[in-house]
Amino acid sequence: MTLVTSPGKRPHLHITNRQARQLTENIYSDGRAYWWGWGERIAPVGNLTAAADAVRRVLAAIGGRGDG
Repeated sequence: MTLVTSPGKRPHLHITNRQARQLTENIYSDGRAYWWGWGERIAPVGNLTAAADAVRRVLAAIGGRGDG
């Protein structure tokens, strides 16, 4: 996981599954919710557990644990 703060880009988390590097996503926040890079809402910022569970599911390798 890398916090990206490059000039000209919105700050976001870049998350990669270490067991399946092709499983990569960018996660954004607007201060109220966490969002996928494609604009779908993940969870409210007050529910970090739900957000982490959703990211874990999406980045899980088939047959793997998805704890990258």
